[in-house]
Amino acid sequence: MRHRAERQEEKRKITPGPPTSAVIGGILGSLVLLAIVGAVIFFVRKRHQDGGGPPKHKPPPPVKAGSSTEMVSWSTWL
Repeated sequence: MRHRAERQEEKRKITPGPPTSAVIGGILGSLVLLAIVGAVIFFVRKRHQDGGGPPKHKPPPPVKAGSSTEMVSWSTWL
């Protein structure tokens, strides 16, 4: 009877855990996901700082009609 009790204890002690490759894959996948989220946040903030809000310079005044910079259409030449 003692042998049987020892075998049952050995079976109870040896419990398989999750496979090592699954644990490593989960850790690496989480790190990649965090890196992607961090990069998206970085680029969104950078874009917001570069182009967000009103322009930092004063735009040039509007050009009056009939000035030399007015676009000429080909129909006036024909």
